[in-house]
Amino acid sequence: MPHHDNEYHHTGGADRAAADLADYVWRNRPAIPGQPLRLATEGRYARAWARVLIERGRQAGPLPLFGSAQWCQLADDDPRKAASAIRAALAWLREGDDLAFALAREDYERRRADDEYWSQRYAERRQIVDGLLEDIRVRESRDDHARQANERARRGRDYPGGPVDFWTGHAHTEEGAA
Repeated sequence: MPHHDNEYHHTGGADRAAADLADYVWRNRPAIPGQPLRLATEGRYARAWARVLIERGRQAGPLPLFGSAQWCQLADDDPRKAASAIRAALAWLREGDDLAFALAREDYERRRADDEYWSQRYAERRQIVDGLLEDIRVRESRDDHARQANERARRGRDYPGGPVDFWTGHAHTEEGAA
């Protein structure tokens, strides 16, 4: 078996073609100063290798979504099963970090909208409750004032009105006025 510079080598027709293409991409990778080598070469190698396997799966029939009920029913040696898994892996490789960030942002926006909704509901209900409490306070204050006035009138301690002697603070009576 021939030896390759990388760990990915296969034997057989389509596997051999994929390995040769991947090997070509690996050997002819550009050197990008300051950038990790895997970003420049391994991504292309992985896509080239995956392209062949996904095409082989498509030739066997439609590719089910990875992890779906249709995917689970496929035999383990069915090329569509591997192609679906590889397609999902490539999607994660391409969008994984961005996808995780997008999902987190979507979750944050949903929670923010929920918080905003419930804050508005709380403010509306707080306004209703505050209005009811103010009505109760006014009613209790009125009732308390009326109760105090009735108690003073019943005891005769309530000021009956009329002139008051400046020095004593007692009400002037007809007899005392003369």
